[in-house]
Amino acid sequence: MAQLGNTPRSQTSLRLEARKSFAMNIWFETKADAPFNRIDLTGATVVFVASRRVYKGGDVVLTNNLEIDGTIGLARLKLQAADLNLTVDTYEFSLVLTTADGYSVVIAKGEMEIVA
Repeated sequence: MAQLGNTPRSQTSLRLEARKSFAMNIWFETKADAPFNRIDLTGATVVFVASRRVYKGGDVVLTNNLEIDGTIGLARLKLQAADLNLTVDTYEFSLVLTTADGYSVVIAKGEMEIVA
């Protein structure tokens, strides 16, 4: 079971089962005249980082480099069951894109709830 959603505050919510694999694709495209104008991600990286909430220590519990298919603007998040072998709790996460030129931007952030 996995749920992905947004709240009005633009926080992304992931609800994932502990010790179960999870994967999703993220397409990068512009809103130019033609539909599906993909952004070339060649040389870019996207990293998923999850950590305990600050008041619980803020320790990083998961870091995952997404697979990039740069020419078609696709990033793939693949979390294995071992990656999600976490204590049932709610964690903070962010997805950070770093371009080939070294510029970085948070493309999504929010909370990841690990359920039994």
